[in-house]
Amino acid sequence: MVHEDDGWAEEPARQRAEVLRHGPRDAGLRVVRQAWPSPPRITGDQQSEANVTGVFLTGVTGKLGRRLSDVLVRDGVEVVGLHREEGQADDLEQRGVTPVRGDLAVMTEAELAHVMRGTTAVAFTAGSDGDDESINAIDRDAPARVARAAQRAGIHRFVLVSVFPEAWVNHELTSSFEHWLRAKREAEIQLAETDLDWVIVRPGALTSESGSHTVHVGGAIRYDEVSRDDVARVLAHLLEHTDIHREIVELTEGHDRIPAALQAYANFVRSRHAL
Repeated sequence: MVHEDDGWAEEPARQRAEVLRHGPRDAGLRVVRQAWPSPPRITGDQQSEANVTGVFLTGVTGKLGRRLSDVLVRDGVEVVGLHREEGQADDLEQRGVTPVRGDLAVMTEAELAHVMRGTTAVAFTAGSDGDDESINAIDRDAPARVARAAQRAGIHRFVLVSVFPEAWVNHELTSSFEHWLRAKREAEIQLAETDLDWVIVRPGALTSESGSHTVHVGGAIRYDEVSRDDVARVLAHLLEHTDIHREIVELTEGHDRIPAALQAYANFVRSRHAL
């Protein structure tokens, strides 16, 4: 059963990282010490001018995470990608990503804060393998732990890939799938309770079709398909342009160019808050 993007549902980056190896507790965990300065606290209207120079990306080896990292690298954004398998590092480096080896399911808050420190935003695209233990560890609990680590590392921008409430439409509604939906909802709630500058993105049914660069976005829209290519572009835009704050963005295929669609939604949100 496919739930999330990791099996469920060209220019190299600048070399500014030193890879370290730690002791027994962190065996196999490759930790990156960044040369970037920690970002200042950004509040209010200043957030639309935030300079996102580095992104810590979970799920970098998945179908969606891979596409997102490629977009960010092409845009000149440093990407630090968390991966589990040793053999994945070479491919990530060739694609311009700084690889960090670690298991998201078991890494502590302190370990996560250490490897992401120096980046300026977090994108969470990781997904579970589908069994209940993995769902609890990755889909439910990991986003909150990564969010706390981001706060600890002085990072404020956090984009979480979640799921449409109607995602069950295209799947047999098994107890495992219901569990997955509840886990994704719990992750949303836990992120929304933080003081991070978060955005929760709920893409429609993911496809592998080539992106059209046109989408439909809103706070509550009808469920439909959307290509992973276009979801990746939307995520990159939300990471690089912080004019949507603490909002849920539902996303499907549509007719509006991605920058225009997101700007229109940002304007709508601002006008709603002004009432």
